Amino acid sequence: MVKQWLHRSYGKISEVTLDIKKGEVVKEFYRHDIKNKRDRQIKARDSFYHSFYRELTCLKRLKGAKHFPQLIDYNKEDMWIKMTYCGTPYPVDKTPRDNKSELIPQAQKILDTLQEKKIKYPYKKFMHMDKAKGLSYPFFTATNLHILDDVLYLIDFETSYPIDSDYDKYFSAEFKQGYRDWSADEFMPLFQKLAIDDESELSSQVYLKSNEKQFMKTHALHIRKKWLNYQNSSVGENITDRIKKFRILNYAGPEKTMIDIGANHGKFGINLQNYFRHIDCVEPFCPAPDPIPSNMSWHPMGFKEFIGTNKQQWDLVLTFATTMQIADIDQMTESEIAKSHYDLIKPNGYLIYETQKQNGRPANGEHVQKIMQGLIKRMGEPIKSGKFVRNKRGGRSWYVFHKK
Repeated sequence: MVKQWLHRSYGKISEVTLDIKKGEVVKEFYRHDIKNKRDRQIKARDSFYHSFYRELTCLKRLKGAKHFPQLIDYNKEDMWIKMTYCGTPYPVDKTPRDNKSELIPQAQKILDTLQEKKIKYPYKKFMHMDKAKGLSYPFFTATNLHILDDVLYLIDFETSYPIDSDYDKYFSAEFKQGYRDWSADEFMPLFQKLAIDDESELSSQVYLKSNEKQFMKTHALHIRKKWLNYQNSSVGENITDRIKKFRILNYAGPEKTMIDIGANHGKFGINLQNYFRHIDCVEPFCPAPDPIPSNMSWHPMGFKEFIGTNKQQWDLVLTFATTMQIADIDQMTESEIAKSHYDLIKPNGYLIYETQKQNGRPANGEHVQKIMQGLIKRMGEPIKSGKFVRNKRGGRSWYVFHKK
């Protein structure tokens, strides 16, 4: 029997699973393998990765702030974010409100918080209700203003602009152009008006009617199974198992050096700190571990920026499920990525390459094939390889290359 509290909705760049009973939401962003990507991807949003990181950056800034979803967990490789549930689109919950002026202080608090956290929220996109009368309403009122237990919430930050973020340099000129005329003086009164006027009700109802075949679909047991996978996921899971599987200690030594590309929270480096003389971690989004090991250096930047100034080489190079993000975010070809990794390895050094999931994802498989061609061209066939039995459905593989 399908549980009515578990729902899924489909958007243009993500799928959203709601567990109303637990009060949790998972937003899963589409990746390279989505069909008709050019048709599904909205112009000026950059890539799906950019949308994912904008949402994640905003939620991190809004941690502890009332009237916004609270970040619970996230996974950069699979591009999902788990956050708190914020109710239904306002005022579709049908709660009688004769005096909506009581919501004005809440709307003002939302605005003040956005300013404090340096987040520009989109409002220039319009949804036309009656072209004959020339009526139109800002799009975000239809879906992004929610209410739960008489508390207003603002959700959905994939198209928002977190000013001065570490990721800012990756945003396209086209995306930034959309915010060139953004005005707080225009946005604030408009938002307040929509939060308390009856016009917002029309906007929300029209949205739900036009999307009733897609919005909040209730799904069968396979959705529940997928949800449980989210519940059991965690950043840095199976670190020790992978160290053993890859036999990383075979490449360690008191004078050996290691670099981890896309280090996430640095857990591989932390676990291996006693086996290498020095460890470098390249990671543009996660902060350095605190405390950081004395023999670890943290490079808070993207791969392309790092290799642009780097002059070192390492005895062991780790790159675990990061090459597709590098291709997408840094706009590098697979050949360039393979060569750049090769250049990081000392003579007689090693590279351990872990792929992204490939089963049912033809674009991922094509990407991996090109990366492998570039690595084999320079180092020959891998000396070791394997697959993850526990991730059989994902089809993730790993390879060890030796730079002779």
